[in-house]
Amino acid sequence: MAIYAGCFCGSWMVLKRHSVWFALALLCSCAAAERKRTVSEMSGKQMYTLHCMLCHGEDGTLGNGGAKNLATSNISKEKILAIIKYGSANGLMRPFGKGKNPELNAMEIDAVTEYILKLRDGGE
Repeated sequence: MAIYAGCFCGSWMVLKRHSVWFALALLCSCAAAERKRTVSEMSGKQMYTLHCMLCHGEDGTLGNGGAKNLATSNISKEKILAIIKYGSANGLMRPFGKGKNPELNAMEIDAVTEYILKLRDGGE
């Protein structure tokens, strides 16, 4: 970089360094916005897969770690909503909708609940 001599070279390096930081900040903010939009647009099935399938299984029958069989459960929609939001009474299932930064908002909990209700009917 011998062409950029003197003061101009220093200014060029400062500008270049600030441009890199600006580009990184812009990229991170775009990625966060994309993730937020993607999560809010996820279907109940996708959220179930992400948050519930490890314990309840793909069809709701796994029972890993004491998880209830969702395909044969007869509890009400309101009770399902409450369990997802606040966790189970016995403490085996953690809450997904309470605290400072809940993992699922009310619309997402409702979407997961609707998907769970479909599991009773043999799936989608």
